[in-house]
Amino acid sequence: PSLPVITQAPEVSISACYNYPNPTYNGKTTIRVEFSGSTSATLEISIYDAAGDLVREGLKQKASGSNFVECPWDGRNGNGRQVANGVYFARCIIDDGTKKTARLIKIAVLK
Repeated sequence: PSLPVITQAPEVSISACYNYPNPTYNGKTTIRVEFSGSTSATLEISIYDAAGDLVREGLKQKASGSNFVECPWDGRNGNGRQVANGVYFARCIIDDGTKKTARLIKIAVLK
């Protein structure tokens, strides 16, 4: 009898994480995460202000057969109000179902 071949999928890793435009245009921006190891990962984003307070969560986008995913942020907080000018941080988490990898980026909001 032969031994079964066991292959392990490569772990997901982030190769680039940024937003454009930065500073934002009319308070809006798109966050892009490029990754390797999976083509079916989900991007989850939480936005924080400069004091570290949570501004918005629940931004999600699924990669569909590619090694990048983009998610727009309309510059609004969790209550639907436009955030003030300033510096914000986006915590970007790529989840391929077996492992989560995170990156933090800085976003300048100007209106």
